[in-house]
Amino acid sequence: MVGRLWLAERELGGRRVLYLYDISIEPGHQGRGYGRATMKLAEQEARARGIGRIELNVFGGNEVARNLYRSLGYVETSVQMGKDLG
Repeated sequence: MVGRLWLAERELGGRRVLYLYDISIEPGHQGRGYGRATMKLAEQEARARGIGRIELNVFGGNEVARNLYRSLGYVETSVQMGKDLG
């Protein structure tokens, strides 16, 4: 197995979207373009279903994933922040 893609149709803001719940590429296969290919596959699936938007969540510290999504044309739509009080 090279990786995993978990997605589903959802309605967000009154619009049908394909929501990407999880994408992961096994460590031994990272850096070989599988993440990009998997995202392109998700986009093809959305189009095949007649869905014109993909939504996802990515953690702020995951710069590798954030850079991949940006390079594919995704833009940040919200930012969640927190602070530990110790």
